[in-house]
Parts: sequence; structure tokens; C-alpha cells
Amino acid sequence: MSPKYKLIEQFIRDRIAEGEFEPGALIWSESRFMRHFEVSANTVQKALAGLVREGLLYREQGKGTFVAQTLPVPSPALVVGIIVPAKASTETGFHMPLIEGYRTVLAPREMVLLFREPGRPFLEVAEEARVDAALVVTPTLADRDQLLALRERMPVVAVSSHVESPSIPYIAFDNESGAQEAVTHLIGQGHRTIVFVTDPTERTAKSERLRGYQAALREHGIVLDERYRIETDNPHGHGPGSAAHRLCGLTPCPTAAFGVTDGVASALIRGLQDLGRRVPEDVAVVGFDDLPHSRHMRPALTTVAGDLFEMGRRAVELLRLHMEQPGSAPDRVLLPTHLMVRESSVHAHVRV
Repeated sequence: MSPKYKLIEQFIRDRIAEGEFEPGALIWSESRFMRHFEVSANTVQKALAGLVREGLLYREQGKGTFVAQTLPVPSPALVVGIIVPAKASTETGFHMPLIEGYRTVLAPREMVLLFREPGRPFLEVAEEARVDAALVVTPTLADRDQLLALRERMPVVAVSSHVESPSIPYIAFDNESGAQEAVTHLIGQGHRTIVFVTDPTERTAKSERLRGYQAALREHGIVLDERYRIETDNPHGHGPGSAAHRLCGLTPCPTAAFGVTDGVASALIRGLQDLGRRVPEDVAVVGFDDLPHSRHMRPALTTVAGDLFEMGRRAVELLRLHMEQPGSAPDRVLLPTHLMVRESSVHAHVRV
């Protein structure tokens, strides 16, 4: 998260830009800033001093801090387009923390949220909005050529997944490590028959999480069984072809499952319950993403969590590095994950 004094600086800049703090006007007192941001006097003074040096503010002994009568002419702001799938408006649990992270680094005038319909070229979306750079959220492998075309016209960073191209820098969670921790947790509960349940979406996160699942099994001497990899385009419900129906049709019936996302895992739980199976008593289930609904399910979903707010903030920083230092900026940033153990994977007598 940005230092508190930087947040105060940006707050004042925004109020000046919006006309709330007019040229020559007295701004808030130090004590009001301290109460509003819950910070010390030193933090407020550091923010104000920085803006005085920039020429945005001036101070009069015994009177307070004022907006400069003649403001420095700002350089035109670069606008970053945040390109998200059209369905993002219904996936607020995932996208809102990312947006809050972007906002700690970008001023409102420096970012625009762009909803992309399936199949529409990224370049067309970006050029229509007249943005200078782009963050592309959750691209699939099928988007590689389109991302490369966009990259030829402006700086681009992929967020949360990537397209296996060194030309497209990205930031994501450490999917392989997170999945390995999740499956190791299930093994620690005594499970030896663990299925990997996924959907057909072609994202690199899926293959990375599969590798983590496989690594955990190998580490504990469990033979990989391809029958225990269930990919279905009908993860919901309990009818033929659903994940729950296929899991229950295996012999021996698995006692645990790792869902590649919280959506897949929660749908699996509902399907198992419809088929009369108890979670976790008959089948323990773990997901990945820690979306808000996962903690309110019955049973609450054990899942791999990452800091989406931090991902949003770091994504903007990575994009800026590629704009300002293209030769030395990193091509990828992997963020750590941790396991949130809840009811869906642990019997009541061993929960902590």
C-alpha cells in the first residue's frame, strides 16, 4: 500500500483539480488531516511540505496552508485503460479489490475502466477510448495474438494471468505454489484419492495450478491417476457430465477434491450435496481465489487466498516501470498466496 503521506498528497491534488480547494484558499488544518486519515502530525507535515516544494501550496506563519495563487501547469496526464471482460460487472468480488488497488496509484483522470465483449479486439477497445497504456485483466491463451497487436501500439501489462509470451509482462499470484499448499493440506487430512476439477477455460492459471496439484501428490508418493483429473463444461448441478456426477462415478470414489477456482469448487459442493454426499465428511473440497462468497457458503470453503488489492497496486507500478525503464523492468511479478482453512476440508474435531 502507498505510504500515508502519498495518499494525503493525492487527496489534496484531487481537491485542487476538482476546484474544491481554489487558488488562494485556506485548506484543511493539520489536525483535520490527522483525524481524517488517522495519521500523525509528522505524516501530515511531510505531505504538505512536498506540495509546497512543488509549488501547489504555500504556508503563512500563524495562518495556515493555502493553495498557490498561480498553479504550476500540469503536464498532460497519461490515461491507463483497464480492460476487463464484459462479465466483470457481475464479478465484483474479484474486480473491486483490484480497482481499489489501481486507485492508490492512479488519479481518477488517469484511468478508465473498459468492458470488452468476447472476441472484440483489444486494440479496438483501447483506441476507441484513446488510452495511452493498458492493463488487461485475466487474458486467455487465445488472446495472445491480440495482446501482441496491442503491445505494438502501447505499453501493456497482463493482470492475474498471462499468455506465455515474453513480449507481454504480467503480474499474477504464484498459482503453482498455492495449489501445492492446498493439496498438501488435503493430504495432511489423510486423503490419498484427490481429484483435480477444472473447467475448459484456457488460462495459464489452470495449467499452473495443475502442476502444483501434481507436485504435491509426487512429493507424498501418491501415484498420478489421469482418471482423477475432471474437466467439464458443466461444473454445476449433479446431472450427467457434471463434476459431482463424474466424481461420484469413479472407483474408488475420491475422498477429496481441489477445484481450480472458487466457482468450480462451490459448484462441486452444491452438486455433491444434491447427490446426498456430505462435505467434508464424504468429500473434502478446496478452492482457489478466496472470493467473498466462499466464506459465506455452507460449509464455508477452504481456499487459496491472495491480496487482490496489492495486485492492482503493483500492476500499475509494473506498467509504469515498462513505460519509464523499458529495458530494465521485470517481465513478471509473482505474488504470494496463503491457505484459508475453513469447514469444507476439515472435520469438526480437528478444526482450529
